[in-house]
Amino acid sequence: MLLLAVLLYIFPAVSDTDLPPGSACALRTHTYTTNVKPGDLVIAAFLQLNDVFLTSDPGFTSRPDSVLCTRATFRYYRHYLAFIFAVEEINRSSWILPNITLGYQIFDSCAAEPKSLSGALDAISGKKFNVPNFSCWGKSKMVGFVGDLSTSSTYTIAQLVGVLSYPLISYGATDPVFHDRTQFPSFYRTIPNEEAEMDGIVQILKHFGWKWVGLIVSDDETGYRARERISKELANSGGCVAFTSVIEQNRYIDEGHENKTVEEIEKTTANVIVLFISTKFTYGFAHLFSRHKIPPKLWITSSFIPSILTFEEASMETTLNGSLSLMIQAGEIPGFEQFFYTFSPNNSTTQNLHRE
Repeated sequence: MLLLAVLLYIFPAVSDTDLPPGSACALRTHTYTTNVKPGDLVIAAFLQLNDVFLTSDPGFTSRPDSVLCTRATFRYYRHYLAFIFAVEEINRSSWILPNITLGYQIFDSCAAEPKSLSGALDAISGKKFNVPNFSCWGKSKMVGFVGDLSTSSTYTIAQLVGVLSYPLISYGATDPVFHDRTQFPSFYRTIPNEEAEMDGIVQILKHFGWKWVGLIVSDDETGYRARERISKELANSGGCVAFTSVIEQNRYIDEGHENKTVEEIEKTTANVIVLFISTKFTYGFAHLFSRHKIPPKLWITSSFIPSILTFEEASMETTLNGSLSLMIQAGEIPGFEQFFYTFSPNNSTTQNLHRE
């Protein structure tokens, strides 16, 4: 919370202009439900509350459909409450932001890049309008951004807000590209980059002497980076990859591709399979277990595994039993447990995301 408060002072909002938006300059975008708490200073938070999003492919001949988020997850709800708790703790403090009320605008990104970009434009322009280069916040002042969990949606937000010098603190983006201070001069995150996890998995393989392994990755930069890095390090230690398979995103799931992945798992002689996928590909991986019987293997996974375990598939629980997983170190937040068990969205008029 102290880090968040310091950043509010260091990075002022770029534009304090308060002009009414006209129809000529307002962007036509979809309107998504948000939770807004007024304040002198306002933080925009992109918190993934759903695991799956549905949208049509852009045809560039008509206005794209809005993004539909589905499958809310309790784990993400805790992230949501942790953010609200932090804001309330700051407002209760007499020394962090004295005589200043901190507000927020919360967006459920559901890991969808179009929705994240739309939300970022909403937050920069004001509560109801998307007007480039103008702030419609009135007496309030947008001072920074928090989020997202997904690397791809965070990248979309960071590219926009970085140009305007707004600070962005991510709690889930692991791509090493964010170390580039030229592209992302005001980006910060609370977790290590994904290359540390890849190296950790290689160390596990070396420790147990596993040199013949399968590799399943997601169809994105994270997955392909993991494939290259793990394969190279495994080869340097005398090992070899038995097979490589790619998990597709939920809206592109193809039965033929799934059958091929399952066939690779069934016919391989490797007893160890490394699974390294991004958070938004968890549904694609869980979908394998809903349609196929996966043979028992020893799985080694990255820190995304808690998202996988939210899918209630009996066969998946049996297959993944005994797997090894790297986890992000976590700590206890003083006072949060009591807040967690006493919080009710019905007691607040700002919790619209829970009423969708």
